[in-house]
Amino acid sequence: MSANGVKFVVRNVFFLLLLAKWTSKLHAVFDDFQDDVFVAGSCAVDDDPLTWQLASDCQWLSGRWSSLALKRRLSAAPRSSPSSSYLGLQLLMLSGDVSPNPGPPKRWKYPCGVCSGPVKANQRGVLCEVCNLWFHTRCMGISNEDYVDLQHSDDPWSCKKCLDEAFPFFNVSNTDSVFNITSTSVDEATASQSSVADTDDLSTAGLRVLYTNCRSLPSKIDHLRLTISAHAPHVIAVCETWLDAEVADTNVFVPGFSLVRRDRDKHGGGLALYIKEDIPFAVLLKHPTTELLLLELKLRNQNLLCGVFYRPPSSNSVPLVELESALESLPPSKLRNTLLVGDFNIDLRKPPNSLTPHLQSIQDKLCLKQIVSTSTFTRSSDTSVSLIDHVYLSEGLPHSTCEVLPPLASSDHNILLFGLLKSNPNYKYCKRKIWLYNRADFESANQSLHCLSSDSFPASDVNTLWSQWLDTFMAVMSENIPRRSVKSLNRLPYLSRDLVNLIRKKHRAYKNARQLNSDRAWAKFTKVRNRVTSS
Repeated sequence: MSANGVKFVVRNVFFLLLLAKWTSKLHAVFDDFQDDVFVAGSCAVDDDPLTWQLASDCQWLSGRWSSLALKRRLSAAPRSSPSSSYLGLQLLMLSGDVSPNPGPPKRWKYPCGVCSGPVKANQRGVLCEVCNLWFHTRCMGISNEDYVDLQHSDDPWSCKKCLDEAFPFFNVSNTDSVFNITSTSVDEATASQSSVADTDDLSTAGLRVLYTNCRSLPSKIDHLRLTISAHAPHVIAVCETWLDAEVADTNVFVPGFSLVRRDRDKHGGGLALYIKEDIPFAVLLKHPTTELLLLELKLRNQNLLCGVFYRPPSSNSVPLVELESALESLPPSKLRNTLLVGDFNIDLRKPPNSLTPHLQSIQDKLCLKQIVSTSTFTRSSDTSVSLIDHVYLSEGLPHSTCEVLPPLASSDHNILLFGLLKSNPNYKYCKRKIWLYNRADFESANQSLHCLSSDSFPASDVNTLWSQWLDTFMAVMSENIPRRSVKSLNRLPYLSRDLVNLIRKKHRAYKNARQLNSDRAWAKFTKVRNRVTSS
């Protein structure tokens, strides 16, 4: 017999002995286990099938193991036997005592605030300066261009949650209103100019606006209601409603909102504005030829001109001309706070075309600015992306960053969501009187004071004497020194007098450096500026 044959025989003999040893031990374990199970079964009630099923399973497993061992001994060719881990797994399954907790979850060092996955060193991530959490750029929808700009910027970045908490319209439910006014019914055509909401003006109130090009409003009204429920806007502007006279308002109503329509009355086009019921408004214009709808939202001290516009892609510059003439026909007081949204079908991501100068002319004449970032897109198709949905606001009108949301159902236009925020507080002036010493009559004041004697102050208490002397002295000064009222600004509590003087010194140093244009003057300005910054 060869050496390999001897090894094969020795190995099989050793394996058979080991298997016989394990078989005898398992028989003993199963016998004890079966005895315990049958004893428990005899003590249990007759209608408990779980115990008898467990005993039957143990009996079957014991017999199965014996048959496997017998087949192993009778087999001529070597075969692998069931592992002990498999037997242990079967015993655990029979015991019914498998813990579902695999242990503590793995905690990443820098988990993403959205997906909870790790933000690794080789991945693009941004840190929120407020909540101190890391986020993947893909989770926050940050493009590569914006990510590069953030890398080279010193400005702090905040996540959406922290920004929402900082906005005045944060945590507003569907039934609440930041305006806190009573419901007012205003007729579309004859809204009274005296009907004004009991609310603050735009400098102290917030307004949340949602815009979408839905491409058939009736088929997407349920999706629009869900979006409104999720984001709680106060004004919803809709393009391409595809409505006509046969579609009633009840088919596209939104609970808690008033609806104003401008239908095309044929396939395609159409505009709609949903205004929260507790905001009074007046319809200014439903343009007969161009798809333009203008409303005036009535606040206490300021009104907001709210408009939605649609220019068909096959049209020329005529809609823009009519838009410009319609806006210029309004009084300047109504154009002070203007909000204009819509589908202009002019792609701002591409080089200027023949319509771009006319659009820019409208912006310049009416002092409007477009707030949708050109690094994003509002319409996408299989072959291209474009920025054809615009949002124009009056210069100086405070607003939040325009957020781009997924489109409604099958529409190819993204949703735009932004807020008109309250501006910095307007600190009121307080009146105070100052002494005009250059026009004072000091000789008469001295004579009046010399006429005073100890008999003029009969009190014996020192505090009473001081009060009497002070009152007498101030009366003499008021008679001989004129005064005038001036206004002083109620400054911020942290803006101390020393800091105000330092800021003025910085302005003087800057003006001096501009005039002299010398290294010494610029160095002095830099030194003062750094002191202001550190303060």
